[in-house]
Amino acid sequence: MGSSPHDQSSLAEKNQQYWDNVSKSIFKEQWIQDLQQQIFSHLRSNLTWLSIDASATENKKPTKMLDYACGNGIPSKALSPYFTTCIGMDMAQSMVETYNAAAKELGLSSRQMYAIRGDLMAENVDPALLGEEMSGFDLVVICLALHHIEDSGEAIERLVERLRVGGTMLVIDWATIEEKGRGQQGEVGVEERDGEESGHRQQGAGHYHHHHNHQYPHDLREINHPAAHTVAHNSFAKEQMAQAFESAGCGDFEFVLHEKPSSVPMIAGGQMQLFFAKGSKIRA
Repeated sequence: MGSSPHDQSSLAEKNQQYWDNVSKSIFKEQWIQDLQQQIFSHLRSNLTWLSIDASATENKKPTKMLDYACGNGIPSKALSPYFTTCIGMDMAQSMVETYNAAAKELGLSSRQMYAIRGDLMAENVDPALLGEEMSGFDLVVICLALHHIEDSGEAIERLVERLRVGGTMLVIDWATIEEKGRGQQGEVGVEERDGEESGHRQQGAGHYHHHHNHQYPHDLREINHPAAHTVAHNSFAKEQMAQAFESAGCGDFEFVLHEKPSSVPMIAGGQMQLFFAKGSKIRA
């Protein structure tokens, strides 16, 4: 499912080196902060959609989530109140340190939220990542990292392997469209499930208008940006995600667009569109 001229090992090395070098500066950029706030707010507003029980945590069975290619852990920050344990994993050691610093800022113990260095996409995965601690997750999230992985289908398959049966796989990334539903009396995203389209309510009632999907006029791999060489995919279509989730053993696939486009200042047009794709693991 990849289109990058780089083989996966060299692409992984480029990503590790780049993100190790920028971890201290990247999250200070305003457009990154705005983008992360979009993701944080969307996750917090859609707990039921994510099959997350937001009731009091007392007397609930332990739950855990994996935040893969975690960076500074925006999904974990948003969802940590609803999980016993949030585990981040990143191939860049400096990102692991950034995630652990974020956990400390939240006042969470190292048992509640912590990150480790690891690469589940490696040809030979570290045996230390194959134990019970790194399996049986209730939720696995990969946020704005799938487009940096050459074989996105295999990546989703490997991440789904880490779920318990019935657990939720969530991909957050860029959708292959330029236009989207527009809320009129409150924001409403566009939800597509099993080939159908419906209003996905975010904050109250509203309406939307659907526009035809079409490709971006740019290629993230060719833009004038220091991270361009780390990108394998420009964006993903709903059909790509649906096929990947099905092949990985997930059912109940749903694909939702964020209600607002995201500012990405270095690309033509200055905007891209986030999607949230989820499915439930249906077989061991």
